[in-house]
Amino acid sequence: MERRAVLGSAATVALGSLAGCITSKSAGTDSEETPDPTETPKPFPDSCPEGPDVDGLPSLPESPSEENISEFVSEFERVYAVATTRYRSLEDIRVTHTESTNKRFRVQMAVEATTTTPTPDGETPTPKPADAHAYRVLYRVQGEQVIRELRDYAGGRKIDSDCWTLRSK
Repeated sequence: MERRAVLGSAATVALGSLAGCITSKSAGTDSEETPDPTETPKPFPDSCPEGPDVDGLPSLPESPSEENISEFVSEFERVYAVATTRYRSLEDIRVTHTESTNKRFRVQMAVEATTTTPTPDGETPTPKPADAHAYRVLYRVQGEQVIRELRDYAGGRKIDSDCWTLRSK
């Protein structure tokens, strides 16, 4: 009887020590750096309207590569977001993932923006916390078509999407 108690205790201790090792996400993994592997590329629409009417937008690179498309969409986001939202500036734009297949590019970015809240009495506006303005954005580029998908920061859920036709210089 004593032998069964000892074996039962040993099995309990062994299973308990392994329980912390069996998880779906290992400690220290940064999920924002990992693209969603289950997301399949969606087809591009047949046509998109001409690009947004915003001064200072960069032109598409003539010879697209992962590097210059990443630079293009980073600058595009910086100009577009400040011109079309209440953001005063984008403090940080980090490219978290890029990929290309057959001249189709996907660039995922994490963005932190700052804004100020105007006060009705003309006092100095109070800056909002930076984490209140963190978001993700996914750009898909094929030829002259650019799709911008605005996503929430925490889960990457799609909030809004725009599609434009841009011309390269």
